Amino acid sequence: MNLMNKALIYILLILSLFFQISCLKKQNLEDGDLVAKADPSTIQEKMEEGAGGSLYSVDIRINESSSLSSTVTFADSQNIPYFDQVLTVDSASVSGTSIIFNLIYSKTNYSDASDSFTSKIYPFVLQSGNQSVISALNSKAASRPVFLMQYYADFSEMCKDTDYTCYNLSYSDSMIKLPTKLADKRICEDINNCIIPVRKVEFDIVNNKQIVAGKPERAHVKFLVSHKLPYLSKVLNMCYRTLALYGNELKPIVREDCFGVTDFTIGDDYIKN
Repeated sequence: MNLMNKALIYILLILSLFFQISCLKKQNLEDGDLVAKADPSTIQEKMEEGAGGSLYSVDIRINESSSLSSTVTFADSQNIPYFDQVLTVDSASVSGTSIIFNLIYSKTNYSDASDSFTSKIYPFVLQSGNQSVISALNSKAASRPVFLMQYYADFSEMCKDTDYTCYNLSYSDSMIKLPTKLADKRICEDINNCIIPVRKVEFDIVNNKQIVAGKPERAHVKFLVSHKLPYLSKVLNMCYRTLALYGNELKPIVREDCFGVTDFTIGDDYIKN
């Protein structure tokens, strides 16, 4: 087994260890345990703390790269690989008040071969005011990349929308050791013992306007994030768990979509916070 494969297995084991406690207490999403209503401002505050500041502050570097894998689990038993994605920041240019980062985007979709490709150019546009916007410059793109940090920021705001109510906020801080392959002196001084802080955040979201199986749609979302990592890999793991209707009888079953970073590079001129 080569060093790269060992590193990928190592970081995946780290992620699984940090999420196994949540997995053991997974809700079936039908229980009436929505008792601890979460304050939207507190959710945003705790998520900002985990990311090291503003969720919309984007610090992308040339040659930064991030690889992630996505899986879908049905009824807590059938785990299906969904897709793998690799993003690399190739170049940047200025257009008016915006900076356009050209990303080299490769994807392997295990359920739809027509949605698999290598080395497509995808534009990521940073608008003035340091607000990140995923551009539609290439509106004919076959597939839009997953930006976990963008999801993280969006979920931090969602509970402020009156259409949603959030419950059961939980967060905890820990330390993890990065494999030597991923360690960098711009992240930690000792690359042979590269310890970084991580925060796990999770909560329930109820969509008051979306009805599933006769009840408002409920989801459970959880994140693992580290402010020490580059932008595209700052969110190491995200899982979204909800009820989905399947079959001719539209029977509700639990579906969980997970996205996990498997590899990354910091890129050029990374500024350590």
